[in-house]
Amino acid sequence: MEATLAKVADADELIRLISNVTTCESGSTEPEDTVFSDIDGASPDSAVAQMAKTNTAWGIEERATCDGVDGSSNGHVLLVVSDMARFEAEFKARQEADLAAGEGDTQTRWFVGQNFAARIYASDSDERDMLSLGTLGLNCAPGYAAPPNSTTQDALVDGCVLTDFVDA
Repeated sequence: MEATLAKVADADELIRLISNVTTCESGSTEPEDTVFSDIDGASPDSAVAQMAKTNTAWGIEERATCDGVDGSSNGHVLLVVSDMARFEAEFKARQEADLAAGEGDTQTRWFVGQNFAARIYASDSDERDMLSLGTLGLNCAPGYAAPPNSTTQDALVDGCVLTDFVDA
């Protein structure tokens, strides 16, 4: 049975949703605050200029960030997504490229709903609590298989899965 994923109206609602399971302070939707190396892969100066192109490629409608519990510069990455298949395809390509370059990992780091994706920088228990918000983890690592006691379902893109397993 496939899980029913949560949906948000906009970035402000996504910030409020994330606040239910982890610290999400100093929320911002400003372009200079929402350059994310996971997606943009460039220096902040050039990425802001390229943001519209990246948003189109990844199917991103809105971006937001907020500070996690440690107040570090690694704010939570919050995206309202207009085209989840496009997001998954770009994420899959990025994950495969990172792994081929000996970078990145195969752990499930992104949590997705019907129209949003979030990567939080928080405790392991906060990551597990993301599942209570109506999200599942997205993993597109080649050959990824969640442990037998977890639930998985096909994502929109071949080679990607949604799972309730959190690599904590």
